[in-house]
Amino acid sequence: MTFPERLISYDDVLTRLGKTSYLLLGNGFSVACDPVFCYESLYQSAVDAGLSPRAQEVFRRLGTNNFEGVMRLLEDADWIARTYGMLDAVTLSPKS
Repeated sequence: MTFPERLISYDDVLTRLGKTSYLLLGNGFSVACDPVFCYESLYQSAVDAGLSPRAQEVFRRLGTNNFEGVMRLLEDADWIARTYGMLDAVTLSPKS
């Protein structure tokens, strides 16, 4: 990978892209701009907006408020359940 000799400005990027575009930045960048984007604030906002008690229990049990980490663990648990035949692939309900 080669890099330009100089970084271009955000306005230059928009000009080169032409149409309306969106820029997705990681959580670290967002937190550096405003602490409201830290995991604790995001989690509390989700709770205030009605995050289910069941979902809150998952976060409590795992001892984190990191949404990416919880989603990864839930995806892994789903994969394990399917791999070991613990879920019916069609109905997504536990096998009897």
